[in-house]
Amino acid sequence: MPACQKCLGYVICLYIHGCSLYNFLYKYINFYRSSKKDKLKKRNKGVDVEERQLFHGTSNDTVEAIYRQGFDFRLSGTASGTAYGKGSYFATTAKYSNCYTDRQKETMGMFIAKVLVGDYTKGDKSYSRPPQKDPHDLSSPLYDSCVDSVIDPKIFVIFELGQVYPEYLIKYKSDFSP
Repeated sequence: MPACQKCLGYVICLYIHGCSLYNFLYKYINFYRSSKKDKLKKRNKGVDVEERQLFHGTSNDTVEAIYRQGFDFRLSGTASGTAYGKGSYFATTAKYSNCYTDRQKETMGMFIAKVLVGDYTKGDKSYSRPPQKDPHDLSSPLYDSCVDSVIDPKIFVIFELGQVYPEYLIKYKSDFSP
């Protein structure tokens, strides 16, 4: 467990910004995500695709780019590792995502995103896309995402833009004195 997970301290939320209210791009991304959701549902014979609200911590330098352009999976591994694949990483807890923000800065940024996780499998650093569900059949469908643990996933790796909708941007600062 990384040292930064031991104590997040007191968090003072400066504001929560609904991304969809202020940026035309997010209308497009949300439409694209809805189309992807429909496609996955059809592939699953009408069964709804699992969608979760997950966290994505990032440096202050990239907050504006994500806000304006969405998550760019081609940049995977440039700021942090790729232990479970070369995609964008999302966590079930803000505490974990906080580890990937500019903790030395006064103000930090974290996104809350709607993520279509769908069917997932254990990730691997060699993956640039999710693996096939049947490794012996090259025409079998791919998993929708990769995770750190199939039994109790805490980290999800997403490889397609249409599976993620950055719903909120949280700007906050930590106060480590009680």
